[in-house]
Amino acid sequence: MPIFQRLFIFLSSFWKADTAYSYLQTNKSKFNLKNTFYIGLLAVSCSFLIGLFITPVVLFLTQGYVLSENSQLVDVLSDYSAIGVFGLVVLLGPLIEEFAFRAFLSTNKWVFGLGSLIGLNYGLLAIFDVLLAYNISETISFVITILFVIANSIWVIRLLVAKVEKYKELFKISIVPYFWLSIMLFGLIHLSNYSSLPFFLISIIIVLPQLVAGIWFMYARVEYG
Repeated sequence: MPIFQRLFIFLSSFWKADTAYSYLQTNKSKFNLKNTFYIGLLAVSCSFLIGLFITPVVLFLTQGYVLSENSQLVDVLSDYSAIGVFGLVVLLGPLIEEFAFRAFLSTNKWVFGLGSLIGLNYGLLAIFDVLLAYNISETISFVITILFVIANSIWVIRLLVAKVEKYKELFKISIVPYFWLSIMLFGLIHLSNYSSLPFFLISIIIVLPQLVAGIWFMYARVEYG
């Protein structure tokens, strides 16, 4: 079956709780480095091509709006050598992102629970930087972010203390929104690379390459572990 057709079946399975649960149980293959590398190459290629296409679109829509880089991020990276930056961006960064945004994709109670509790909370913290980039006050940004983190933590802890049958019921309720939330957060966290942003819809277009890459990485996580 062609890879894009398999991707479509994968995504369509995560619109409903029952099909998503069934997919996680029955469609996981053994880890395959070759296939994982192939998916990664597809993700990078698709992101690159989409980036080429959307760049003139973003420039037109923003009409000269300057996307300022996050000076704190630039300052941090400037303290490292070229090898250090390579290690952070190319090696360590993807490992952290894999844990934060995709570790929870499992029917195993503790893998899902801890992945959601630790990993997704890390992703939710990126909301703070994104809100600041929209010139929302630091206090309001902090309160909104903490409320998201607290809500996620309460829900996940409820899952972890639930008995088997109740956990299965709560897991089915959770998996679809968590799946799409994770993809969205993976895209939004890249907006923290900027210190100021245009309005939200254009920002979504800016991170469209990352959103597409996030979908491919989700597919690799579920299919190949």
